[in-house]
Amino acid sequence: IGLARLKMRAGDEAGAVALAADALRRVFSVDGAPDLPLLVNTLTPSFRSAGRLQAALPLLRSAEATGLHQRFLTQTIRVVTAETRGLGSVDGEFLDESQADPLDRINYAVALAREGKSAEALAQLDRLLSDAPPDSDPLKLADVHALKGAMTTGDPVAAIESFETALGLNSSHAEALNNFAWLLVTSEQSGIYNPRRAVELARKAVRLRPDETNFQGTLAVALAGDGQ
Repeated sequence: IGLARLKMRAGDEAGAVALAADALRRVFSVDGAPDLPLLVNTLTPSFRSAGRLQAALPLLRSAEATGLHQRFLTQTIRVVTAETRGLGSVDGEFLDESQADPLDRINYAVALAREGKSAEALAQLDRLLSDAPPDSDPLKLADVHALKGAMTTGDPVAAIESFETALGLNSSHAEALNNFAWLLVTSEQSGIYNPRRAVELARKAVRLRPDETNFQGTLAVALAGDGQ
């Protein structure tokens, strides 16, 4: 992994990916391997923020080859493929996935949003919520409401309603906590601006994800807004 990082910094992306893929296969071939979903959920945004998301695909496929967490990895690969190669390349797969579980349509909505199709993405989320069975997993529903809140910040009242609903379903939803805090401390509307509550929400987000620098930034802005 150390050598892969050096190769990536030196511009040898292919060599870096090959080494990292080999490391993944070795690590996850033994009992007691680390938490694969946690690794993937760290790796993917890291490559995205570095502007090298395409290079994450071979690593994700190496992880998939372990046979672990197949459904999770297939969904992640589909989302990354849509973002790097266009939604049209996997459009049918998204639609097939949503037939099995309406809540899985959230992945399709994310892909639409990343292509700039915000209205279509929101329509998918609304349809998803209306089609969700009464006994749906509340944590999955929280993901949907959190995403809807993040996508409707242009309408702060609607966004707040979505964030409140998400946190009512999952009070430890880190993204909802962070995005809600950011909305409250950056809004120019007097009825929305609430830096004190933003601090409370942002502190909890940072406690849940202490290595997430975006969350630390939100907390810093909230503290400043609250006079701290």
